[in-house]
Amino acid sequence: MLVMSLGGVIWLALEARNPDHYRWLWQLGRKPAVVEGDLDTRLPPGTPPEGDTFVLPTLDGESRSPEAERGTVPAESLAAIRDDQPFRRAEQAAWFQLLDKLRSTDEAALAGRSIGRTTLIQLFRQPDEYRGELVTISGILRRCEEVNAPNNDRDFTSYYQTWVFPDDNPSNPIVVYCLRVPDGFPLGLELAERVELVGFFFKRWSYAARDTVRLAPVVLAKGLAWTPAVKAPARTEPVSLPLLVAAAAGIAAAVVLASWWRTRRIRPAKTECRFLATIQPGQIAEPIEVGRRLRLLAEQEQENDP
Repeated sequence: MLVMSLGGVIWLALEARNPDHYRWLWQLGRKPAVVEGDLDTRLPPGTPPEGDTFVLPTLDGESRSPEAERGTVPAESLAAIRDDQPFRRAEQAAWFQLLDKLRSTDEAALAGRSIGRTTLIQLFRQPDEYRGELVTISGILRRCEEVNAPNNDRDFTSYYQTWVFPDDNPSNPIVVYCLRVPDGFPLGLELAERVELVGFFFKRWSYAARDTVRLAPVVLAKGLAWTPAVKAPARTEPVSLPLLVAAAAGIAAAVVLASWWRTRRIRPAKTECRFLATIQPGQIAEPIEVGRRLRLLAEQEQENDP
């Protein structure tokens, strides 16, 4: 029983180091997070997508002057944008005008002109009101890859397509096209990086998801404010309970055996010393003196006997 108790104490001490056992304590006194209802991002039936996408080069040879339009986005360009559609060739002008404005504007100035934090629900349900507005978004970036830009006359060769799941609606993405990413920022399809960004809302875009055609807001940004995740220390594998009990039993057996062997060797010596300590020096010689006197008496009796 002592060995089993020792093993149980060791096991409890190891398990007490696991923070997962105390997560329920951290939630005490906290209000549950308010999450808006599930948003149906499927493309409604009866909305045929147009196949005229601007991933193809422009058909006309019209030449535009970047200096003449830099810093402004004509209303007719924004009016050509269509929601619930893939990217269309008619939207190419507004696309590159907004990117050019991002490239020519300082990030601090962009942040100062933002209308503030905007939720996915706002962009999804009111695309006309937010089109062309600078909005601020924060969340977890799950995907980032560099893609080639279509042919254009503003010298854009590539940008980064990222999928950000905002804090207000972490189940649905906002697709963000960035001109650049921070140094050391990872690329891939399975990421979990916290970011914040300021960008122009472009449209509610239809894309082919794994299950069906879905809709997602599209934002054009200059860059990302990245908060790298702190790597947790490597977690050691817990020691199994049978191994702990076996180790405790071995230690207990060794202690008992050592105690028995030490007692067996020391106890006789202590008994002998204790016995000798009770005999006085004069008592040791007394039996020898009595024997000598008896022999002398016996010799005298033999001499007197005729």
